[in-house]
Order: sequence, then C-alpha cells, then structure tokens
Amino acid sequence: MKKTVLAMIEPDLFPELVAKRAARLAALYGHNLELLLCDPLLIPFGDSFIASTEAQQLADRIRQTQKEIIDDIAAAVSKDDLNVEATVLHDRPIGDAIVSRALDSEPAIVVKGTRFHSSAERATFTYTDWQLIRELLCPVWFVKNGEWKEDPIIVAAIDPTHEHDPSATVDREIVATGKTLASRFGGSLLLLHTYQSLTE
Repeated sequence: MKKTVLAMIEPDLFPELVAKRAARLAALYGHNLELLLCDPLLIPFGDSFIASTEAQQLADRIRQTQKEIIDDIAAAVSKDDLNVEATVLHDRPIGDAIVSRALDSEPAIVVKGTRFHSSAERATFTYTDWQLIRELLCPVWFVKNGEWKEDPIIVAAIDPTHEHDPSATVDREIVATGKTLASRFGGSLLLLHTYQSLTE
C-alpha cells in the first residue's frame, strides 16, 4: 500500500502553494496525496445551533463553496502519475482533528502552511503548528509564502532530548527525509535544535 502525503489546506495560509509543495513531495516519493481543507466557517452551525431555514441554506452554500475550493486546488495539482484525494475537515478543535486524521492514515509527511509567530504567540504554545510538532509521529513540513531558491536550504528541526522519543525514532526519520529532499532538490541540509532558556 502506497504511503500518503497529507496536506493541510487553509484558506488564509496560501493554500495553492501548500498544495503545490505537497504535490511535489508526493511525486518525488511516489506517494498518494491527500488534501484536507481546514476551514472554520461552519463553527456557528454546530449541532447545538438551532438554525432557521435561511441559516441552513447559508451553511449548505458554505459547504458547497468549500468543496469547490478544495476540488479546484486538487485539479490544479493533479497529474497522471499522482493519486489525489480531497476532503473537507469540519471537526474542531482543528489541531486535535488534524492529529487524529494523521494518526489514522499514518502519512509519510504532513504539509502545512505557516507564518511568522511573534514572541507572545510562541510563548502560549496554543497554536496548531506547535501541537503538530509535539504530537505527530511523522515529519511535518511547514510552508511559508514564497518560492524555493534553486539551491534550497532544508532546515530539519530535531530534539535529541525529547523524553517521549528516547531512541530518537522521529529525529532519525526527520534527518533521513531532510537528506533525501536536499539531495533531490540540489540543496543543502541544516539540522536545527533549539530550546527556550528558563531565565532571561
């Protein structure tokens, strides 16, 4: 059974670029590609929401629009030799839903858009990015807005002191993936380990 590259498609985090990068990785490894649209627009229409007919019609239109968005993105990256599946994720909180989906499908790589986080945001550790780093058992590829250079630097973040991975299984997989990517794309690999000091 072929492995999968699982890509989180978020409307506010350059979804086309994330899908393109994930498709490139899937093609590189000969994996399938799953695009998962993560859009919070239906939160007000939860099970406990007593909706009018107009509200239900609005929710239906939102669902239809979400399906059209993810289908269009899937069509844009589809190739004859790439199997692409596209679905919409409505579960919340989004971080838990993504982790649950990844644990079920056991993807080779998870790809997600990201942006710069301020010091205050990094200190809270409540953002989905950090949850994926802590909980997923596979490499996570964070995509920022911008095209690659011809000789990209692949930064592989590892944690040799991780108490839940004493044999460094995840680190080894991250390093191996980084080496492959750097070699295939004609770039170089940089291993990164950081920690936050308890004192200033």
